[in-house]
Amino acid sequence: MNREEKIQFVKNEYASIWKCDVSDFDSSKIEAKLREHGKKLAGEHVGYLHLFPEKEAVKPSGLTYEWYRGEEICRFYHYKEFDNAMTFKNRDKIAVAAYDGEQIVGMAGCDDYMDSIWQIGVDVLPKYRNNKLGAFLVKELALEIEKNEKVAYYNTWSPNIASTRLALSVGFYPTWVSYFSEDC
Repeated sequence: MNREEKIQFVKNEYASIWKCDVSDFDSSKIEAKLREHGKKLAGEHVGYLHLFPEKEAVKPSGLTYEWYRGEEICRFYHYKEFDNAMTFKNRDKIAVAAYDGEQIVGMAGCDDYMDSIWQIGVDVLPKYRNNKLGAFLVKELALEIEKNEKVAYYNTWSPNIASTRLALSVGFYPTWVSYFSEDC
């Protein structure tokens, strides 16, 4: 199914649904169409825009913070524990890392995959979670993105309550939902 056929299918099936009813729509038609092509729905992501920059995040004490840009970010690609922070290896733009001594304990990074809308990803080592470190890193990165005259956005899988709470706590607001598919 090419792009035009996909668009036409969605128009035919869903154009008459009012936007307020989208949360109640039956996805079985999409699922059936995907299965005709060896695919299935694999989940949904919620996209958040940084609409409330006045919300603050508390800086966790006892840690140091370092900023990295462009080519400097490459040194972190082998760290599997930070793969949400570094998502598009050739498109990562800015990262901020939190250190406890010499050890990286948290990192937030952004990419320009969507040109002027820069997606933020974040990872914090388990021992350092629940102290608002992730929130601080995301907030600082969002402000830095905006200083570069870009739009900061955050994306998370809808059942990830911790990630959703983090986004809301630092001024991100849900603005869209996207679905993705995978091979059957």
